[in-house]
Amino acid sequence: MSSRQFYEEFTGRESLLLELFALIDRESRTAVLASLEQSTEETALQRIDSAIRAYVQSIGTDMRRARVVLVEVVGAGTKVEKMRGESRRAWSSVLARAAEDAALHGEIPTGDYDLRMLAIIGAVNYVVDEWSGVESRQPLDEVIRVLSRIIVGAIRA
Repeated sequence: MSSRQFYEEFTGRESLLLELFALIDRESRTAVLASLEQSTEETALQRIDSAIRAYVQSIGTDMRRARVVLVEVVGAGTKVEKMRGESRRAWSSVLARAAEDAALHGEIPTGDYDLRMLAIIGAVNYVVDEWSGVESRQPLDEVIRVLSRIIVGAIRA
C-alpha cells in the first residue's frame, strides 16, 4: 500500500490502530458470546473453557492480532486509550453476566464481580499475549486449563 493509499483510508497510525482494535475486539467478543450462548446447558467450568477457547482462537492463534490488541494499542494515544477502557468495561459486563448466570444456578457464590472481572481480563490477556508471541507454544488445551483455574479461583474468591 502506498502512502497516498494509506492516507486515503486513515489519518495516521492512531486511526489505523483504532480501526484494527475495534475489528479484532468485536470479532473476539462475538466469538465468546456465541460460545456462551451455545453452551447454556453445560456446567460453569465447561462454559468457561469454551469461552476461553473462543477468545484465544480469535486473537491468540494469530500473533499479529494479539499484538495489535494487547501490545500496540497500549499508550498509543488518548482516543485509543478511551477505546481500550470502553472495551474493558464491555468485556467486564459480558463476563459478569456469565458469572451471575452461574451464580443463579448455584454453581458459584453470588457477589460483586466487577473488579474480579477486570483482574481476570488482565490475567487472560497477559497469558494470551505471552502464548501468542512464542514459537514453541504450549498446547492450547493446557493454556485453557490454566486460565480456567485462575478464572474459577477469582470468581469463587
